[in-house]
Amino acid sequence: MNLLGSDYYEMIADVSLSQEDLFSLCVLYQPLIGHSALSLYLTLANNEGDSHTHLELCTLMACSIDVIEEGRSILEQYGLLSSWHKESEQLYRYQLKKPLAPENFLDHYIYGLAYRKMVGAIAADQVRQRFARLEVSGFTEVTKVLDSSRLLASDVKELKEFLDQRKVKPMKENESFNQRAFLRGLRDINFPLSLRTPENLEMISNLAVVYGISEKRMGALVSRSTSYQPDTFDKEKLAKLAKAEAVENEANKTGYEMAPVLFLKELQQGVGVSEKNKALLEELVRTYQLPGPVINVLIEYAITTRKSKTLSPAHALVREIALSWKLNNIETVEQAQNFLASWSGRTKPANSPAQPPLTHKQQDLFSLEQSADIDAEYQKLIEELKALEKQS
Repeated sequence: MNLLGSDYYEMIADVSLSQEDLFSLCVLYQPLIGHSALSLYLTLANNEGDSHTHLELCTLMACSIDVIEEGRSILEQYGLLSSWHKESEQLYRYQLKKPLAPENFLDHYIYGLAYRKMVGAIAADQVRQRFARLEVSGFTEVTKVLDSSRLLASDVKELKEFLDQRKVKPMKENESFNQRAFLRGLRDINFPLSLRTPENLEMISNLAVVYGISEKRMGALVSRSTSYQPDTFDKEKLAKLAKAEAVENEANKTGYEMAPVLFLKELQQGVGVSEKNKALLEELVRTYQLPGPVINVLIEYAITTRKSKTLSPAHALVREIALSWKLNNIETVEQAQNFLASWSGRTKPANSPAQPPLTHKQQDLFSLEQSADIDAEYQKLIEELKALEKQS
């Protein structure tokens, strides 16, 4: 079975390599398995996390897919790697095995004999004496320093974009949208690897959560929003396509597990969700990073509290509570319900006098200042909001 660059792989557990392990790999195994197989082993050992394509692995190692496939076979034969394949998902799972200890390797009836033939008996015997720390007294270090100018782009704009990318925090895995399944269903030509940045993937996941779009359908929308050569991703187009989707509850989810836009439509007794309310739902996922079920608890509470048929009159209340939930790491339905149980008395009654429209920042600021038990973190946030108001 030929290995393809588009095939995904995942690492099972991790392997912690000691100095002795590295000695075994680099000094003992390498003459037998070759530098390419050793490079593959060390790369996989430092390539934990979510699914990756073998094309990404080729890029990391600067080699062809054939080199990866041959190296994998060698590692398997020397007991350094176990592999499993799930053809229906184009997915491999790899588990690295620790190398034999130096003395066990040299005494091995196959490895030890092959090693002696490869490097010679004298050199093999000398290796046994090299387990101690390398002695460098009397030597002058002649290690060459990397010339960064050969690797860094001369374009200042490119360097700035790279530095900005490093500031992006990894997004949380969302239970309502399987990002791995979404990526497996996409070919590189439909959504190039260069466009699969944390920002783009987070936006895609957020839209899918709010509008209840399946992984397969979202793949089709992303493909329609992507151009190949040069690689460009039209975020505005994807957002419009997502909002225009006539989404149905295909998974037959009930209650708080429904997509927020479907749950809100049900709360509104079948009335379609307005653009402003859709924007608010997106904001709750994007800015406040609330899971779909938690959002549903929130909007249900807001509509009930305001005794309204729609969510529109309750935007300020929604943002007030959402901000509190973000600061208090509210991530489950149970946590949200417990929080709301102690929220009584903090919100204004539904028949309170009308107030002039406020900006989002003013709404958050006003709501926070009404709380009787503002702690230090809330107070700091208030000061920051006031400073922003003065600047604007």
